[in-house]
Amino acid sequence: MIVDKVKEMAITVTHDTAKNLKPLLIISDVHWDSPDCDRKLLKKHLDLAKEKEAGILIIGDFFDLMEGRNDMRRSNHARLEHYAGNYLQKVVMDAAEWLLSYKDNLVMISHGNHETSVAKHVQVQPINWLVYELRRQGSQVQEGNYQGYLIYRAQYTYKDTNASYNYKIFYHHGLWGGVISKGTQSVMRFGAVVPDADMIVTGHTHDQWMMLHTRYKLNRVFDVSLHDQIHLKLGTYKNEFRTGSGFAVEKIGLPKPLGGWFVEMSCATDELRRVTIVATPTMLK
Repeated sequence: MIVDKVKEMAITVTHDTAKNLKPLLIISDVHWDSPDCDRKLLKKHLDLAKEKEAGILIIGDFFDLMEGRNDMRRSNHARLEHYAGNYLQKVVMDAAEWLLSYKDNLVMISHGNHETSVAKHVQVQPINWLVYELRRQGSQVQEGNYQGYLIYRAQYTYKDTNASYNYKIFYHHGLWGGVISKGTQSVMRFGAVVPDADMIVTGHTHDQWMMLHTRYKLNRVFDVSLHDQIHLKLGTYKNEFRTGSGFAVEKIGLPKPLGGWFVEMSCATDELRRVTIVATPTMLK
């Protein structure tokens, strides 16, 4: 697969043939540098992606980065190896080294609120820095914005003519949540804001669910069909509820699911489009 950032908000993943589609591992809210990050579970899922030659999407908050000298959120809760005068540098460089064995699978790492907070106060873009270090080592990984599109492209040939079919994934780190709804009301909101997306993935609230938003589609010969827009809410790898104390226990109250989504991509054919990409998500725990 070839990964390319073609516009500010558009990254393409192109496959040489429609029969050679690779799956996707989609995760967010890793909080990699936090002592609460379940790196064992994270490694298990990244190793699975590597085994299946899957692309890896990280939708914001890969970093925690709350232990800087002037950060009001700091609680002296950094990993021991990151207690240093060059705290930010240590975290980013260690992360780049830790991710190196997955460099051929990484497709995109986008910004979350933890990264934009650092950029606002320290004037350093940690995701930009991380992606730069990985690309220096030969990775195709692209830096994603807080929101944008990932276009999954299948190349195919029909009657000696080259063509492609685009499966459009819209990502946003996330903003809508709720203790009772767990952010499910965002389905109708995002469905209205991003009507042309085939899949919408969001994180931020550390909830995890899948919901289908079904719409009518009218094709060029006026046939009506049903089209499912898949909404994936991404879990987290930060287990803040192990000890029964701390910020999450006091302010959030509800434990959050750990894990992400593994999405199998396959092709179907019909008389008009010739090739259609079909996504089948499976929750990873």
